[in-house]
Amino acid sequence: MSEIDVFKAKAQLPELLDRVSNGERFVITRGGRPMAELKPVVARDMEVIRKAIAELRNIRKDFSQRGVSLQDVLEPGESLRDLAHSRAIA
Repeated sequence: MSEIDVFKAKAQLPELLDRVSNGERFVITRGGRPMAELKPVVARDMEVIRKAIAELRNIRKDFSQRGVSLQDVLEPGESLRDLAHSRAIA
């Protein structure tokens, strides 16, 4: 990742954006200190997101039909967020 001073970045913004669109990343500095990062935007694949949500709904429905509640899955003091993050990392 390249570093570029804020004043140079301002003067070269169109060129930098062209380079970023090709996957390059830059750290914009002021007085040698990192201030911001210029990087490509990752497009969201809405179809993948919709499928994931549909799968979660199916799992929830299946749990409900089996009589399993969220409280049955969580450890004492654990939140759904904790569960999601611990399972994703493990």
